[in-house]
Amino acid sequence: MVTQQRQLDETRVSELASETQAAIVELVIAHDYARNVQCDPWQFAVEITRLTTLGLTASDLRWLVEKGYVIHASEVTQPDDLVRKFAPARNTAFAKETCCLLTNSGLLFAGVADTSPRLLRFADRAAVMQPEAAARPRWDGRDRILYLGELCVKRYGRSSPNQESILAAFEEEGWPRHIDDPLSPSGEIVPKSRLHDTIKWLNRRQENRLLNFLGDGSGEGVYWEILMAGALVIPNRVPEKLRFAA
Repeated sequence: MVTQQRQLDETRVSELASETQAAIVELVIAHDYARNVQCDPWQFAVEITRLTTLGLTASDLRWLVEKGYVIHASEVTQPDDLVRKFAPARNTAFAKETCCLLTNSGLLFAGVADTSPRLLRFADRAAVMQPEAAARPRWDGRDRILYLGELCVKRYGRSSPNQESILAAFEEEGWPRHIDDPLSPSGEIVPKSRLHDTIKWLNRRQENRLLNFLGDGSGEGVYWEILMAGALVIPNRVPEKLRFAA
């Protein structure tokens, strides 16, 4: 059983069923389109109907989600909306409105290795990948330090109320993958804009670029992911001819 689990954990893209590989290629192409036009990746989220047409099954998708390679949400776009809109998914009971994106971990799994500004030293990556260290981040509100395992991700020399509120909410709830916007209303500030800006600053100035925070597509919630998850097993790249030039 342990051997089977280890083999599954070290699965490479090239070892997956051809239908799953095709779905991953579709998701990488969507990522590259969004990057090429420099827009919110959710505007190129891939519909589940497209993925199932390629042969991806619900179990395949659940595996990708549980591994942290794919994030999904339900599209709620209306005809008069200027951009696509999404509602966060609470579980893996997929519906016809479900749309998917690759996470940074998923991009690394697919062989897109340029999603992080820099790579950690092997010893640091190994420390992050220890099971007891990699399970959850940790926010020390007293010293204003965000950790992943024993590694410092980000420290705050001065108060940053909005960022600290989000980190404190994650810490209080035990670091679930998603939380609703915990920021209190403030005058005439648009909540969705404030949350977007706060997420952007959470990802900046990290001492070790280990964590990524991202919106859930609705403007009302936050996800987190480990940037280096799975990086110790370098999968084969998706064929270059299927990728846009950066």
